[in-house]
Amino acid sequence: MSSAAHLSTEELARLCATETAKFNRHEPSDTQFCFELFRRALTDGAPDAFTAVYRVYERQVQHWVVRHPQFTFAQESPEYFASQAWSKFFFALRGAKFAGFASLPQVLRYLRQCTFTAVTLYMRDQQRGQTISLEQQASIAQTPDLMERVDAEQVASRVAAILPGEHDRLLAHCVFVEQLRPREIMQAYPGYWADERAISIDLYRIRRILRHDYTLRQLLGVSNNT
Repeated sequence: MSSAAHLSTEELARLCATETAKFNRHEPSDTQFCFELFRRALTDGAPDAFTAVYRVYERQVQHWVVRHPQFTFAQESPEYFASQAWSKFFFALRGAKFAGFASLPQVLRYLRQCTFTAVTLYMRDQQRGQTISLEQQASIAQTPDLMERVDAEQVASRVAAILPGEHDRLLAHCVFVEQLRPREIMQAYPGYWADERAISIDLYRIRRILRHDYTLRQLLGVSNNT
């Protein structure tokens, strides 16, 4: 157990802010205090810890929003998208799900992903609202709602268990949860894949892995005889 675990939340918040300031100045910093603060906020559900985390990283999240290549065309403020990102982040990692993260950089990468996704989905919805065709409307109307048929959290947990690599889990989340296209994934996560073809190749491999998992097929109500 790290020394941070024995500190009060107030002391953790102070040290987290201090170490974050050091990191931003490119000075050596200790990540244990911020990581423990995130753990208490998400695993323990401590409101004071989450408030402290929000205060320390609020400006960073808004900075990520502004850096999104599509933000210039959005009709909402950085605060709006930051709020969406925090909400997605909290509900995705609360409780036992936080145990899958072993370090502060991993946590912050996921928070950054939630931030970029908030902007990407907003812009995609705006574009769809302007250009959706009658054929697309009919297709959407005929598509059953996954949330009405299965427990989405169970599915997400199973997919995470099947795909041990963080890179694969990110791609699965982008495609199956956020429903992003390869072009949108490239925009939201620059540097993660060389090009759209690389995303398609990885996705093909991931789909083959998921299709052969008996438990996942049961959750989705897919016959295991096919």
